[in-house]
Amino acid sequence: MSRPDANQIPKASRLSAIRFPLRHPLRTLRVAPCGRRLNEFAGRIAMKFQLITAALIVLVGCSHQESDPSDNAAAPSSAATPIACAGASYYADSLAGNPTASGEPYVPSKLTAAHRTLSFGTKVRVVREGRGEVTVTINDRGPFIDGRIIDLSRAAAEKVDLITDGVADVCIYAAD
Repeated sequence: MSRPDANQIPKASRLSAIRFPLRHPLRTLRVAPCGRRLNEFAGRIAMKFQLITAALIVLVGCSHQESDPSDNAAAPSSAATPIACAGASYYADSLAGNPTASGEPYVPSKLTAAHRTLSFGTKVRVVREGRGEVTVTINDRGPFIDGRIIDLSRAAAEKVDLITDGVADVCIYAAD
């Protein structure tokens, strides 16, 4: 069916035929003379956005749970998350007296260690499962061998029974 020519439609019908497309919701938004409908539409969108934002803020605020400090104290220290777990080795006795990366000399009888990234002076707990654990102070950089995360001084290696094996798997935890 073809559209009739505007001259063939009576005058009253012509007005409604011309106005009909302007009443279509999408057309109203585009050609609104004062922008009134556009402002109403934008207002509704803004209100929905505000409601969603407020709901999210309430949900996030309600999801935070206070932790009881006594819960952490009751947990055994071995339940803490390790910084890393991998191989450990120890310094040779022939390195005694040589300067470490921190500037202090290597003393085999001190509980010290080398780590690639931990800050000098950081205290860490080195645990070898079933063999022992020791708390050491980081004062050097290394080891630079794949698969190893820490080099221990001789005294620290003795505490975790590392002397006979030379290299063994350990886990490093933040010292309390």
